[in-house]
Amino acid sequence: MESGSKESSRRVKIIATTNNESIGMRKAASERMIDRQSATLKGQEFFKKNHSILQGRHHSHCLFNRTPPVPALSLHFDDGGALHGEFTCSNYHQGYDGMVHGGILAAIIDASMAQCLMGHGVVAYTANLSIRYHKPVTIHQRAHFKTIVEEIAGGKLYSMRCDIIQKQDRAVRGNAKFFSISHL
Repeated sequence: MESGSKESSRRVKIIATTNNESIGMRKAASERMIDRQSATLKGQEFFKKNHSILQGRHHSHCLFNRTPPVPALSLHFDDGGALHGEFTCSNYHQGYDGMVHGGILAAIIDASMAQCLMGHGVVAYTANLSIRYHKPVTIHQRAHFKTIVEEIAGGKLYSMRCDIIQKQDRAVRGNAKFFSISHL
């Protein structure tokens, strides 16, 4: 019993130390992002410039950049670094009659998360992607999305969230972890 108790106590200390280190690393990474933002450019222009640089260096052959599967997919950053976009899907994008195929929506979410990170000066790969379909997204009707960075762990693992809204209701939510491979 006693050795088991010592082992549990040791595990708790290691976990507590790891969590404290992780919090410190997240704070430092967030501060680096804020410092970069306050450099020369402000707000939307900062994110737009980073996105353009990294998209050209690392993402120029992505199918969303060459021949987007969803025409007229528009993207823009707000001053806080959230990526907003809108799109309208056609008959070509449907799964069940009148509804956008879930795989198309998942691709839009995944791509928007990668694009959002590029705006923050980060190139990262999808490590985990989870999609929750709340309501069908219908074809021939405009839908909007908002993608944000929720958390940074260890300066390398980014937690992302994207909500797709149609008719003022959240239709789809995506959560993901992205592993950073490069920064500006």
